[in-house]
Amino acid sequence: MNGNEKTPVVGLVPAAGQGSRLGRIPCSKEVFPLVDPALADGKGMTVMADGLLSAFSAAGIEQVYFVIREGKWDIPAYFGDGSEHGLNIGYLMMGLPWGTPFTLDQAYPFIGDRIVATGFPDMRFEQVDIFTPMLRRLGDSGADVVLAAMPQANRDKWDMVAFDDTQRVLRIDIKQPDTDLAYCWFAAVWTPRFTRFMHDHLAALAAAGNLETMAEIYVGNVVQAAMAAGFDVRCEVFGDGVVADLGTIAELCRAHPARR
Repeated sequence: MNGNEKTPVVGLVPAAGQGSRLGRIPCSKEVFPLVDPALADGKGMTVMADGLLSAFSAAGIEQVYFVIREGKWDIPAYFGDGSEHGLNIGYLMMGLPWGTPFTLDQAYPFIGDRIVATGFPDMRFEQVDIFTPMLRRLGDSGADVVLAAMPQANRDKWDMVAFDDTQRVLRIDIKQPDTDLAYCWFAAVWTPRFTRFMHDHLAALAAAGNLETMAEIYVGNVVQAAMAAGFDVRCEVFGDGVVADLGTIAELCRAHPARR
């Protein structure tokens, strides 16, 4: 079950970043090893992107594309065809290097009219199956986009969302230290209508010719532009959940403290 019986769902993994927040590591951050000391049966080793892939699998999303850049060949070497996760994984090469939306848009010719489910491979969250309720809300509400929202204290490092009693998103604050919002978003599902909007929006930005002088463009920026254009954006709220950004040294150490 993928939450929508009529429209197939494809999972996208943006994996073209430099991973510079972790400093000099010997591999792509997506395959950075994580060890759970509580598991002493030899199966306590995972890698950073396993959480997102497990979420796809739990929701019955079988077709997944990683979008990588040159030099990150250890990602396909590790995940292969995806069969160990019960997935069919393909690999695409990043074109324009100006932020995650451009990375995701690299999959545009391969998506067609499918619903997209995506997240960030360096995020870890407690609930394994986040996408099933998100896809259900997408279908039931008729929304264009549904964001996964959880409480977050480190507000200046996240995209924070305000929403009403119907979970309609009213505002997104992107990495603002003075925000008063309490929930971040960390994964998304969207319809083909939003896929086309993002593709056209990014093409217009690229055609303007000033991307090299602009600040990094975030997925939240594109969602904001879609909201301004009348798109319906909702949240699926995981109020008791915890999400961590393991792409930073501080969060990685907090999740996996050094042991003497």
